[in-house]
Amino acid sequence: MRLRPSPWILALSVVSVVFGCTCGEGLKQGTLIKRPDKFFPDTWKHAPASLVFPGFEVDAELELMIDGTRRTLRALRDGDLMDEEVYIVTTEVIEIEQIPPGAGERFDPPIPLLWSSMRIGDEREWKGKVLYGKQGIPTEATVKTSVESVTLATGPAETVYVEVNLRMDDGSPKKAERRLRFWFVKGEGPVKRDFGEQVREPRAESDADAG
Repeated sequence: MRLRPSPWILALSVVSVVFGCTCGEGLKQGTLIKRPDKFFPDTWKHAPASLVFPGFEVDAELELMIDGTRRTLRALRDGDLMDEEVYIVTTEVIEIEQIPPGAGERFDPPIPLLWSSMRIGDEREWKGKVLYGKQGIPTEATVKTSVESVTLATGPAETVYVEVNLRMDDGSPKKAERRLRFWFVKGEGPVKRDFGEQVREPRAESDADAG
């Protein structure tokens, strides 16, 4: 059975579609971020989502689950779990701990995406492991931040764009590279992300969602 967003989510979606979202206004390069958690609230406004794979797209709904500092975004279709992303959110930092598919990839320690007292445009280095089950691959990453204007199905938004460039030492002559991308809107969270083979982004409310 398809999950239905609550009435307040439906109302917000209608407002966004009709009037256009002007989310994140006022952001610019060099803006100081004092409280990263302001970019990942404990409510989720963009319940309807699209999961875009190479060659096809799937409609889904997002469910936010909170357990202490851990926030899990679950993508569901007709009640079935498609995948999930796990973040750590505090007043000091937003980190990514796990990315889909399923529990396939985890980061030890979690990778910081936004942090207290950073200015948009700052970069940060990370060292740790990418975990596949019990197997860990030594990995380094460069985290880059910038301001980016994006046009979503729910309207235009000014975002803090975070790019994570991973370099994994899997034993090959050349380190394997991978890029993770996130778009954060203040007061709304990571409205979009791109992990290479799969993109999650909001979609406009449909009659099927509302019905």
